[in-house]
Amino acid sequence: MGQQMLTLGLAGEEGFVPLDSELFISQSKAQSLQQPFHDGRSTVAKRYRIARHQTKPEMAASMIQRSLRGGIEGDFPLADAWFGSKAMIRLSQEAALVAILRMKKNKTKYRVSEYVDGNVVT
Repeated sequence: MGQQMLTLGLAGEEGFVPLDSELFISQSKAQSLQQPFHDGRSTVAKRYRIARHQTKPEMAASMIQRSLRGGIEGDFPLADAWFGSKAMIRLSQEAALVAILRMKKNKTKYRVSEYVDGNVVT
């Protein structure tokens, strides 16, 4: 009921290796907790807060940043329309990645810009 799993993985010729995952709990149809966590600082409580309060693109950005900090290098983030946003394009450019994203079917206008030495060039 309203729960989805986001998985960040490394895909290559040999297959797919999952690297990171987050549970997403939507605002609609979500079941509330039966009882509060005993310790709000626990890993489970922290992950539950993230699952309830972050959006899918925010979670994806966090997972990409964690993998880059961990030394995992990819060239192309590949994602569906949930992640086709200006924020995800900006994150990809800042991380020197070429995003392959399915864009949403709406009237949003996009302008291609390029990052050179940390500065935006339009």
